Amino acid sequence: MKLAFVTGSNKGIGYNIVEKLAEFYGESSEWDIYLTARNVELGLEAVKKLSGKGLDVKFHQLDITDRDSRKAFLTFVKTNYPNGINVAVNNAGIAYKVIIFAVILFIRLNLRHPLGSKHELR
Repeated sequence: MKLAFVTGSNKGIGYNIVEKLAEFYGESSEWDIYLTARNVELGLEAVKKLSGKGLDVKFHQLDITDRDSRKAFLTFVKTNYPNGINVAVNNAGIAYKVIIFAVILFIRLNLRHPLGSKHELR
């Protein structure tokens, strides 16, 4: 059995990725497609919605910021999918309300300064 999963997929882009994977691979009995989310209730609601469209999608709770949650998911994978993971999409993220100054600082710190330093070494 092959395994595909998408993190943070109970809504938005992740949900749509799961939907497309299920449409593409769902006809095959070789694939299990997993929708993962931090919130079990929201994840199960999303799976129910996809099931209503005739898509075969499974759910597993996964909070990538929580070590125990990651370990539980990987243990589940090792136990049920001895061939490992075939498709993994890391879509999880948290959007914060920030001021533009913080975004500019983030870009300078993480992009401009390291690249500028590399350029200056030439």
